[in-house]
Amino acid sequence: MSAVSLSAADLDGISYAGIKIGVGHTNQDTPDEQYIDYRISSDQNGFHTEVFFNWHVFNEFALDIGFSVINRGEFRWLVEGVGNFFGTINLYPIDAGVKIKPLASQLSDNYQPWIAGGGSLIVGRGVVEGGSILNPYVYIDRDSESATTLGWWVGAGFDSFVSTTIGLTGSVKYHKMDFNNAIGGFLDHSGYQIAFGIAYIIRTNNE
Repeated sequence: MSAVSLSAADLDGISYAGIKIGVGHTNQDTPDEQYIDYRISSDQNGFHTEVFFNWHVFNEFALDIGFSVINRGEFRWLVEGVGNFFGTINLYPIDAGVKIKPLASQLSDNYQPWIAGGGSLIVGRGVVEGGSILNPYVYIDRDSESATTLGWWVGAGFDSFVSTTIGLTGSVKYHKMDFNNAIGGFLDHSGYQIAFGIAYIIRTNNE
């Protein structure tokens, strides 16, 4: 594969889709649900995967659409006189926003830094996966929890088109994800994600 160096005007109309994989960190470590007989805790770090699509409407301006799976990690409940339980929290934001490449007219497409931001529709789900019950006569009706909310995101990163069909990308994003109903004992699942990935260039003006 030979490297390409498109002029600034050639970014118009380019579209590409790809996948990024990385890690995420959730800011809040204190649970919102507080009970006398409950002790709730959770991890703050987990894996992050994003499938994305970008379309350059103009030279420095692109539409940015993405679907992510953000794993917060394990949460744990210790219930006095009942037992302890553990499970996982996953967040599924659907993002739509704009990506701006402020140096598109100064740099080639071999390396393009960008900033971006937009809104999100987020589904969160917590699932109890196991544990031990001390009192067999007590039933805990909390095997899974889910909620939906609206949020926003901002980010920065780079795109690098290494051939006429392949691009590399990296990003740092912040997602604001605040729910009205607790998932795993937490309302606020906002945090940062760092990811790197690969993209397929679907169309360019060279075709």
